[in-house]
Amino acid sequence: MYEITDLKPGRAIQIDGEPFIVVSSVFGRKSQSKANMQCKLRNLKTGAVIARNFQGSEKIEPADVGYRKVQYLYNDGTNFTFMDLENY
Repeated sequence: MYEITDLKPGRAIQIDGEPFIVVSSVFGRKSQSKANMQCKLRNLKTGAVIARNFQGSEKIEPADVGYRKVQYLYNDGTNFTFMDLENY
């Protein structure tokens, strides 16, 4: 589980069963109140960007996503083609 201070750009998290990636995050605290993190999140399934505030005591579940090193090859106008560097 992540704390709100772990929400950095590029971090994959899960909200309501949907995977999101953190686009931007701003830490904030107003005088005597609890800390909060204002984040912009991109849904990895739909591509939609949402804004969400997380409170200091919230626990955030990490998303199970895989990362691969790929090389960009070309764009045919509608699709992008990449090459996996491990198995070509």
